[in-house]
Amino acid sequence: MNVGFSIVFSKDDRAKKTFESHTPTISSRFETMKKLSNEGIIVGTVFIPILPFICDTEEDIKAIVKKTKEAGGAYVLDAGLTLRGYCGTHFYRFLKEYDESLVPKYKRLYSDQKVLGKHYANSHELVKKYCKEYGLGNHIKRPTDFYPKEVRVNKKVAEHFYLKSREIMMTEGMGFRQFAFLRLAWTLDSLTKNVREIYEKKGKKGLLELRGVGKKMSAEIINVLDTKMHRVNDIV
Repeated sequence: MNVGFSIVFSKDDRAKKTFESHTPTISSRFETMKKLSNEGIIVGTVFIPILPFICDTEEDIKAIVKKTKEAGGAYVLDAGLTLRGYCGTHFYRFLKEYDESLVPKYKRLYSDQKVLGKHYANSHELVKKYCKEYGLGNHIKRPTDFYPKEVRVNKKVAEHFYLKSREIMMTEGMGFRQFAFLRLAWTLDSLTKNVREIYEKKGKKGLLELRGVGKKMSAEIINVLDTKMHRVNDIV
């Protein structure tokens, strides 16, 4: 079982009261996280959305990761804020109430996707930095035990490529390379034969027979199977 707690502010301050006025206190969320962790339940923080200029300083990010660790959390999952349609209209009302001077800064930031992408890439790197420092993951681990034994390896290797696709999206933005790894993950996820056995019996040729797998992606699969084989062996 896994329970993720939505936490974007590190303390019960004015920002929290403005943007989350009718939600449980931050302190109570971490307290509950600790109680569940003590019962052996996997817990963590869903740091989504990170609000630019409000809760994305290095101090803010470090505080959330540190408090997650202290509460027995296993991960901090981060992502940015989207402002499309009604979501944007609704958010700007609260932003104006919180600090009207931030409205033009948001307008400028969200008018340029490259600048916005770089802004969130920086936040993501800070989350990764402090997750590493405090021994946490920056994603939710995929459970594999309940899958049939013959496809558990496929699910675990697919997870690797889902995460690689996500990492590219978070640091470089959506594009061909990001989609290529996502498509590879889909292929492995739907595979009914054990990908490791395919590779052991038929080598690279067997991997090239998989739907949508070319030379580059077959090399990526081989790299995972060869360099992380001890981890893959642990799940079967």
